[in-house]
Amino acid sequence: MAKPIMKLRRQMVFQPGLIVLRLKAEVGAATSQFRPLIPKDQQDAITLVTNPLAEGDRLQKAGDCFVLRCTRPATLSIEVTPRDSSGKIEGQLSVEYLTEAQPKPAGTSAKGVRPESDDMILAHISRQGDRWFKLGEWVAGQNQSQHIEAVLLRPDHPQLATLRLRDTTTGKLASLGQGIGQRGKNQPLKGLDISLADPETPLRLQAEAVFRKAGHMRQDGARISLTATDPEDALIAFKLSVLAPEKVRVSEKEITPHARVKIYRS
Repeated sequence: MAKPIMKLRRQMVFQPGLIVLRLKAEVGAATSQFRPLIPKDQQDAITLVTNPLAEGDRLQKAGDCFVLRCTRPATLSIEVTPRDSSGKIEGQLSVEYLTEAQPKPAGTSAKGVRPESDDMILAHISRQGDRWFKLGEWVAGQNQSQHIEAVLLRPDHPQLATLRLRDTTTGKLASLGQGIGQRGKNQPLKGLDISLADPETPLRLQAEAVFRKAGHMRQDGARISLTATDPEDALIAFKLSVLAPEKVRVSEKEITPHARVKIYRS
């Protein structure tokens, strides 16, 4: 008689903020199944935004993720189903905070913001102003109630020389040094297209976005389109990386701030 597969339970404690919960594993490798469960006494604090591309309510392969909105310190349960009766857990969860409910320096007007040497993206955040961000860094405000109104790529950096932006709502194209969106109008971006203007370049783009209603999206390639289908939706966070060919499939470094994990058998 086959030995039954024992499910496991994890408890993860989160601080307030907008959070990506992602399954980390080797690309193509078989993994255990991870199913987030919100306890009844925590449902006022945690909102789970499923990935529209995910299969069902479980994280099952490398890169699968959910976005959490957490309004106070709260606990989320994770049901883990191993692949076989050995009970071995294949894969692990990473926790990445897009925003945190902790004080951060407020943005200023563009004239008062000087980029550091590795700053690449200038974003105008609602109720905060202009802020510089690095490639591979989440572009977001201080909390999930804020949205992104405008984006501009740094005009004096060679790594960005072949990038082009297009506002998916207005169709406006922006070359290097030009921005999309409207600063200070309280009109959120509904999406953006990012492309490599040089078709011969070996570089590739990797991008992720979080929309207030549509949730999390991720795309890779020479051209990516991160767009909300609901006209009332808003872009609240995105991350852009420009990768050399040998790094296209390399996973990003796991970031696990504030997470405490306990495991017990059910």
